[in-house]
Amino acid sequence: MDFGIDLLSGSRLELYDITGRKVRVFNVGGKKDFVLDLRDLGIKPGVYILMLNTPVGRRSIRFIKE
Repeated sequence: MDFGIDLLSGSRLELYDITGRKVRVFNVGGKKDFVLDLRDLGIKPGVYILMLNTPVGRRSIRFIKE
């Protein structure tokens, strides 16, 4: 997944289930590239929200894990 913004120091990628429960947190700050393979997360099928928080803003993606 590409959020189209730089991963500045202090950036975090957070994974939430559809109820808003935080499932995972990834500290991605300072990395030029970060690849997240959704197949390797060990999560159950359902709807999830992936939120990228950086010092300059926030982006989110909603996806369905089958």
